[in-house]
Amino acid sequence: MRMLVLTAISPEKNATRIIYVKTLFNELCKITNSELIWIVCQPELTQKYKNQDESIHSIHEYKNGLDLIKQHQPDVILLNYQILINHHYSFKI
Repeated sequence: MRMLVLTAISPEKNATRIIYVKTLFNELCKITNSELIWIVCQPELTQKYKNQDESIHSIHEYKNGLDLIKQHQPDVILLNYQILINHHYSFKI
């Protein structure tokens, strides 16, 4: 299973969101072969990293969201682990 995670925080940091996703991914790996794809959304370019089951990419590597999805073909996309209605309201208009 390919899991794509959009994050504003580098996966190399020990933030709550990163720990949450990595724990979820580790449990998923016990059940099935899995790959974790981090997309870092920061103004500066993030250094690309890849190993057997995890990779880190910068949002700047892609023309748009469709290009990102076509390139990685994820089974699951995680945007946020909380419901933040105020922030997402503008995308509905």
